[in-house]
Amino acid sequence: MTPEHPAAGGHNGKVVHYYGHGGETLSPSRKVQGGGRLHPKADALLLLLRFLTLAFSLASLVLMITNSATVRRRLHTVRWTDFDAYRYVLAASAIVCLYSFAEIGLGLWYLFSGRMLMPDSLAQWFDFGHDQGFAYLILSACSAGTAVAHNLRERHILIHGAYGCDEADSFCTKAEISIGLAYGAFLFIALSSLLSGYRLARWLILG
Repeated sequence: MTPEHPAAGGHNGKVVHYYGHGGETLSPSRKVQGGGRLHPKADALLLLLRFLTLAFSLASLVLMITNSATVRRRLHTVRWTDFDAYRYVLAASAIVCLYSFAEIGLGLWYLFSGRMLMPDSLAQWFDFGHDQGFAYLILSACSAGTAVAHNLRERHILIHGAYGCDEADSFCTKAEISIGLAYGAFLFIALSSLLSGYRLARWLILG
């Protein structure tokens, strides 16, 4: 049986298509917005959020990985590797950065080709699940980093068990800025998860 057959025609000789659309072809814009797809402006907003997540997580990563300071009075060098919480922040920022880069690539591919690189059902769950998981991951890392940064400032934790941020202010400041940027990455990936969650709900309801 062919996709359309005049023998099953409707009134006035109108061709009834096998797929159930009587003589009407869907425009590209309607195809994009159907099912689980978002309005083009919402897709553009989601892509913008991906770019912002990438920028903030990359900035946090670079700032943390280059963070070290030498305390001349004590001839000690303090590095981000001296604190497990700062390693956690760096690892979470790196993971979110790589994920955002991959999502941007997939988003641009869909934007310019109109096709997805994976089945639509898999894409919906992939985006929503990873957005949620990585948002929790980087928020957890930021919370751990914030606690350490605060304790260093208050001298509840001493660097190398000997001195505080008053003698290694540049190190503490860079770590705090890196954590702040990671919070920004969390904000944008959390907003992305709202859009991807809405898109998943549309797909589940409308198919």
